[in-house]
Amino acid sequence: MHDLTELENLRHNLSEIDFEMRDVLSKARARELFRLISTRASYLGRETKLQKVLETQYNFFCCIPRCAFGYKLNFDIAYWLSFIGNSISKDEVELRSNCKEAPRMSFNFQILSQASFCVRGKELLYKYCKDREIPHKQIGKLIVATGLSEVPKLSALMNRGIQNGVEGLRMMEGYEATTLEPELHCVKALWSPSSGIVDSHSLMLSLVGEAESHGTTFSYNTAVIGGRIEGNQIQIHVSGSDALANWNERTELDSELILIPKLVVNSAGLSAPAIAKRIKGLPDSIIPASKYARGCYFTLSNTKSPFKHLIYPIPEVSGLGVHVTLDLNGQIKFGPDVEWIKGIDDIPSFLNMFDYSVCEDRANQFYPAIRKYYPGLKDGSLEPGYAGIRPKLSGPEEGPTDFVVQGEEVHGIAGLVNLFGIESPGLTSSMAIAEHVAAKLLK
Repeated sequence: MHDLTELENLRHNLSEIDFEMRDVLSKARARELFRLISTRASYLGRETKLQKVLETQYNFFCCIPRCAFGYKLNFDIAYWLSFIGNSISKDEVELRSNCKEAPRMSFNFQILSQASFCVRGKELLYKYCKDREIPHKQIGKLIVATGLSEVPKLSALMNRGIQNGVEGLRMMEGYEATTLEPELHCVKALWSPSSGIVDSHSLMLSLVGEAESHGTTFSYNTAVIGGRIEGNQIQIHVSGSDALANWNERTELDSELILIPKLVVNSAGLSAPAIAKRIKGLPDSIIPASKYARGCYFTLSNTKSPFKHLIYPIPEVSGLGVHVTLDLNGQIKFGPDVEWIKGIDDIPSFLNMFDYSVCEDRANQFYPAIRKYYPGLKDGSLEPGYAGIRPKLSGPEEGPTDFVVQGEEVHGIAGLVNLFGIESPGLTSSMAIAEHVAAKLLK
């Protein structure tokens, strides 16, 4: 931690840098400045204005939310780009979101890029975890038809999975599925042996370490409050997160630092559309509306897990249905359900706007859904777990949509990639998405 004198000297030196001389700022000094913004040096306060345009020799800039999936995806991007060498550096900016991750790896039957990203992502994720001894386990998944009317949908899922390149899929009769899971009720089941679970926190810590070892700088508690397209440059306006907390909504947000990176990735999860709207010069027509689906999870109280594999019902229009997930300690979770909530269109509105509590009464909706495939579930055995919010590109009854990886071919701005609607299977797909983004930016 800097003492007051060091920070004041740094501020004074930066104040002497003229706009035309911005390119002389060394990489080390730029990194030092970003760390100052990150820690927010509370004793300097907001009266210290660092409103300078700095071409910091940071060639890559990535903005993310404060949610585990956001960390994972962007740590992946930083990891892939870090091998280009020290001439390319990465800075991550954090916005508030507080999502929870789903620590699992699964194949997915969605169309287009979701399918290819999921299959490729699973392959990359297993290899990365194996090579670095990150806790994970291939436990398999059963997608179940609990009535004869669901069997055609199950067959369609199998055909789509085969078309998407998922290996090892096999249809089981109900009695065969119950030999794997005696507590399970179904008439038929689709078996995916390659599905598994991963310790997502260990995975993210590993990615952070790898990225930092290749020259990446992460800046936490720092907010992207806007940007501007100026000719062939992308300006990113940043400030401390407390600037958003203290904003009165009647004045313009002041940026404390303006960066001019060569490459920018907007992967801010729930707030990705809001950030895009604050980049002046980016066409409004290519920015999707914010649609959010809140989902709750429940756990079993004082009960040994009845299942050893992942159990999924037939997918619903708005999601995968209330399914069974396990962690590496054998703890079982049921969820998520779907509750549509109002979207938020501006960055400052994200602070303290979302409710992540789980009401006990929501269990009343879980019991009948779970008992379709687990009839042995006892009354009173469900306990509130956690809640998360998924960034959706389609609303209620509109059906699934594909991931949006939006580059120059869409918005016409070289060096900018927007990621919209990266929900499930985002964790599984994250390394493949990062690989794709890196290839798009560095071609």
